[in-house]
Amino acid sequence: TMTKANYYQHKALSRFTLENADRIFCLSENTLREISEYRPSSREKLRVIYPGANRSALEPKSLPYKNFIFTVGTLEP
Repeated sequence: TMTKANYYQHKALSRFTLENADRIFCLSENTLREISEYRPSSREKLRVIYPGANRSALEPKSLPYKNFIFTVGTLEP
């Protein structure tokens, strides 16, 4: 469902992104499994974090990574 340009961008840059990330939050166990198969060396960095949160879960003292959380998404189905 993605454009060819977007596909090639992901294909070229995903390896570098996975190697340089401190943690990688996956939206499902399936995503975690697929990333693990694609890049086994990234397995230790992967965590499943399901979409949605309650306000108390967002308190700074409860966040495991206090500096920032960077998220990337697309408009694709």
